[in-house]
Amino acid sequence: MSEMRRLAISLEAYAVDYNSYPVATDVPALAKLIEPKYIGKAPLRDGWGTPFAYACDGERYRIVSAGADRSFEPDSTKLDKTPDGEISSLARDLIYSNGRFVQWPRADAR
Repeated sequence: MSEMRRLAISLEAYAVDYNSYPVATDVPALAKLIEPKYIGKAPLRDGWGTPFAYACDGERYRIVSAGADRSFEPDSTKLDKTPDGEISSLARDLIYSNGRFVQWPRADAR
């Protein structure tokens, strides 16, 4: 989760300069837009070793970790879908969007 926040901070800094979030098809493409000015080295993978997913339309963004099951849920990167908020399973996707977690594990999640 800390790597997702770190990546998001670089997106917010980029948006201050360009008045929009960086549009890219994935995190490696995103890294080319934000390194090294906004982040030294962008994190590409979550704690389970799965590449982060990224979606952005310039006005909104999402950074998604596939969670412990290493499989993305179908709607996680869809900017128009409402995430579930607090979840009870680490197998579910973790989603950071527009400055905050919008789907995150409870403290006792397994």
